[in-house]
Amino acid sequence: MKLKKTEKYFHGVAGFIEDMAEISANYDKAVKRLEPFKGSDGYNQGMQEAQAQREDSVRQMRETYLKQFREVAAKMREAIAHRPLVPPTPEQAALLSVLQMRQSLGRDELERAAQQMDGCPAALAVLDDLAQKHKVRGVRFNRELTADDLRSRIDTLERTALELIQEGARAASRAMPKDVISCLDRYGCFNSVRRKDLPAYASVTSGDLVPDIETIKEFCLSVDG
Repeated sequence: MKLKKTEKYFHGVAGFIEDMAEISANYDKAVKRLEPFKGSDGYNQGMQEAQAQREDSVRQMRETYLKQFREVAAKMREAIAHRPLVPPTPEQAALLSVLQMRQSLGRDELERAAQQMDGCPAALAVLDDLAQKHKVRGVRFNRELTADDLRSRIDTLERTALELIQEGARAASRAMPKDVISCLDRYGCFNSVRRKDLPAYASVTSGDLVPDIETIKEFCLSVDG
């Protein structure tokens, strides 16, 4: 089964951490085997060989994963460049035209119109523009991430993956992400949102924030194509 782009990124992160941990473990075993001979010529030679083996393994790993992460990021960028733009239906276009002619619009009218624009991000974006024009606060109808939003997050994912590769041995101590969502949340610079079970009047602290799962899922849909 062909992996999605976000799945490839997740497996790349988890694979690098796991492989780096294995290299570190093998090096530690080699050092432990040499420990009884410490101070001898054989010990010194053995340590040099173990260190050289570790460095060679890390170099090869870095080259492999560097190529993999860059390819995944390039494919993500290619996917958003070819995203289809769904036009409004004739009925939606007619309603938008009427709303744009109005001298004043209220929240209730815009929210009712949004129900009829469901499934058309382009039409919902027009409603957001109308809300801003008529100074209707506290509404957002178009939840689709813009191309700039997507590119920014792809840049972040690529940059953090390259930083992970540069960490070398320190990466082995990192906790592996459990799945695609947790991986993208950790490495993709997605904002947190307040828990839905909080009362509307509650003051929000960092402990009351949770990952913005809906935005991450929207990102996945956009870049996986």
